[in-house]
Amino acid sequence: MHLRIKYGKTREGKFLSHLDLMRAWERAFRRGAIPLAFSQGFNPHPKISFGSALAVGVTSSGEYMDVELKKFREIKEIKATLENYLPLGLKIYDIVEIDPATPSLMSKINRAKYQVQGKLIEDFSATQGEEIAHQLLAEENIIVQSYSKKGFKDKNIRPGIFALSIEVDEINKSVLVEFIVQTGSQGNIRPEEVMQALHGLGLPVSIDLMDFHREGLYIDEAGHLFSPLS
Repeated sequence: MHLRIKYGKTREGKFLSHLDLMRAWERAFRRGAIPLAFSQGFNPHPKISFGSALAVGVTSSGEYMDVELKKFREIKEIKATLENYLPLGLKIYDIVEIDPATPSLMSKINRAKYQVQGKLIEDFSATQGEEIAHQLLAEENIIVQSYSKKGFKDKNIRPGIFALSIEVDEINKSVLVEFIVQTGSQGNIRPEEVMQALHGLGLPVSIDLMDFHREGLYIDEAGHLFSPLS
């Protein structure tokens, strides 16, 4: 039995690492006596695969994972059992059975939608927010400092930004930034890189104090976004 699960990380679970996440799911299946299928060979491991990894400190309402079970179980029973054994901070939104021949999540997911919000550190108008959003999208190249295991390097993130908007609440002096970026095997744009670029264009925020949320992962086909569940 092959399953695709849509889940999220709430504020209580946003500091779980990807390794912590994998262990939490495996433990929930084991404690719930839901029989996972295992790979063959000298070092068998459960047949669980995830979509694009979520950074530590980021909440989400649209993560995905594929699971293979040894035996058939009712979807409602699986969902109820897992919810009893998952730690606080992980939430299941949906579970569907998929065809064994369904392409893997990593081979199909190529877009991520983020919402970043927080306080403005100086006066800033809604009109100024719109102008900065338009300015960023009009650029051909946006170079930011990107960190990897080899250190910092220049990275052009503009080709991987597909939509962006800025909503300013002038009364509460807060801002909401929403954007769709590239993710997956063909390249990955980090949300903090987009915020770094916006800050460089004049958005008055302290990036370290912003709340980062991944609204979902998607499959872009000819400019149209589809859910991995569809």
